[in-house]
Amino acid sequence: MIVIVLTAMIEATGVYFALAEITGQNLSQKDLARGYRAEGLAAILSGIFNTFPYSTFSQNVAVIRLSGVKTKHPIYYAASLLLVLGLLPKFGALATIIPSAVLGGAPCWSRSLPLRFMGFRFSEKSI
Repeated sequence: MIVIVLTAMIEATGVYFALAEITGQNLSQKDLARGYRAEGLAAILSGIFNTFPYSTFSQNVAVIRLSGVKTKHPIYYAASLLLVLGLLPKFGALATIIPSAVLGGAPCWSRSLPLRFMGFRFSEKSI
């Protein structure tokens, strides 16, 4: 578990520096310490709840660079919407009827989006 947490901390350092560069903010030692503290708390909680440790996602850096949105407002709106939808049983029932093949194919499609934005073209032969 220590190796996994150390790897997550190294990845988080890269994410912090990349986000600081994108947003044009100076990254101080205090900012790094707060980020590491949050990563440590996530690792402790994952140990308590017997799950895999959480870490920062470098994919979010690409989303911020591509979209140009540098505020937290979309996160708050999406979280509010998901909370409301989670409290309505009809939307939960709707989610259960989605075929597993569709759920399995969605990550494959969404992970190809950064390649498409960079100009990579898929052909029938490459699939």
